[in-house]
Amino acid sequence: EESLGLPSGFFEKFFQKPGTLLKLAFYPEDGQLDAVEGVAGEPQQRYGAHTDYDGFTILHRDPADSASGGGLEIQMWDSGEWTKVDAPPGTLTINIGDLLARWTNDRWRATRHRVAKAPAGGTSRLSIVYFTGPHPDTLVECLPTEKCLQGRKLYEPITARAHVESKLNAAVQEAQQESLDGPSKRARLEARGP
Repeated sequence: EESLGLPSGFFEKFFQKPGTLLKLAFYPEDGQLDAVEGVAGEPQQRYGAHTDYDGFTILHRDPADSASGGGLEIQMWDSGEWTKVDAPPGTLTINIGDLLARWTNDRWRATRHRVAKAPAGGTSRLSIVYFTGPHPDTLVECLPTEKCLQGRKLYEPITARAHVESKLNAAVQEAQQESLDGPSKRARLEARGP
């Protein structure tokens, strides 16, 4: 709140009854991905490039991810390059989602990320992913602070529920189109980046 120029406790009323989802994400060992079609010249992924829909995503990751090279990667905004994200023991990883980016008028941007394929001989992994957002009826619009109002408002107001529903609907449409086009087209789009 302070970093956005908001009074302490500003977000409390929106998170009294938050919208949340807990997900256990299993990623197979190296050999189980070999049959998946990829893009020539691009590394195969366990989970393709994306941003999360809501506010913050909190991840508990295995520290072995850092050592194996087969874990979370984020895309750098300035260069578009992908970089590995370490998972020190006893820590959590927090990603910013699309809804929070919208709320801050892109002052805080959603973290585009993917899960890299484990190197040869890599093992399977399980991540605990906790998606958090405000109450679904919260009206999300540019925050009333100078830090967020620089320039023009980038987004129209929307409820948290309508935002997430629009993202889910778009994902369903993309999956339906992928079933017609085949997986290689999606992989090419993911490799292209933002």
